[in-house]
Amino acid sequence: MRNCGFSNRKAAENLTVSITRMDSQERNDTEYEKFAVENFNTQVFNVEDFQRRRRIYRRAVVCLGLLCVVLLAANIGQFVNNKIQNRPELGDHPKIEALSAEKDQLWRNWTTIQTQNQQLHLQNRILTLEKEELQRNYTTVQSQNEQLQTGRDQLQKMVNVMKVKINGMSCETGWSKFGMNCYYDSVTELDWVHSRLVCLSMGADLVSINTAEEQAFINGLLSPQVNAWIGLNDIHSEGKWKWVDGTAVTTTFWGPGQPNSYNGTNQDCGELVENSLMGQWNDEDCSAENLDL
Repeated sequence: MRNCGFSNRKAAENLTVSITRMDSQERNDTEYEKFAVENFNTQVFNVEDFQRRRRIYRRAVVCLGLLCVVLLAANIGQFVNNKIQNRPELGDHPKIEALSAEKDQLWRNWTTIQTQNQQLHLQNRILTLEKEELQRNYTTVQSQNEQLQTGRDQLQKMVNVMKVKINGMSCETGWSKFGMNCYYDSVTELDWVHSRLVCLSMGADLVSINTAEEQAFINGLLSPQVNAWIGLNDIHSEGKWKWVDGTAVTTTFWGPGQPNSYNGTNQDCGELVENSLMGQWNDEDCSAENLDL
């Protein structure tokens, strides 16, 4: 029994020691876990704080770098400017002078172009006004032309009526009719001036010949080889022949080599020389005496 008790007491002591060690071990394990958790949280917090600070430092470094670049560029610009100012000979460099001259020339060209452009605008305005004025004048002239056309048509109708009346009329005794005209062949020989005065006193004038038919008709009024004054002369301007009514000569029937101012004489009056064909014109001295037509 005693041995058994001893043994039981020993066993109890050993059990107590084991239990005590287990409790101690459990407390140690709990404290270790608490320490590990606290240490882990501390480490996580330190990593995040480190990363945040590193970003801030990086930004600060970048800003400082940019600031250094700006300061460097400003220093270089200031250095170059000081060099140029301290060395005036650089301003006289041929390339700089050429560029300056080219710039001045371009400015002058631009000024010239501006001036020309203004002048063109002014000319365009003037031409526009002139065009408008011409258009108004054209409209006015066109209206006047239409009025003249109307007046001419009316006059033509009146002429046609007069022609009918004249064609139905006969000439006075001693006069010969051809078309709408009456012709008188005198029997008295006078110089050109007096012959014309006789015609004017009869309400007529020396004849003006404008067609070959009229020339042939008048030639037939004359006796063979007879000359007669006609209303042709160059009294006012030598060589410029015209009729007594002031109209220019359009159809001529000059004889061969006429007019010629024969032997240098002043032959300023025209006469009709009768022949078997149509008769011919000849220049003669106005003082010569002829019949008149």
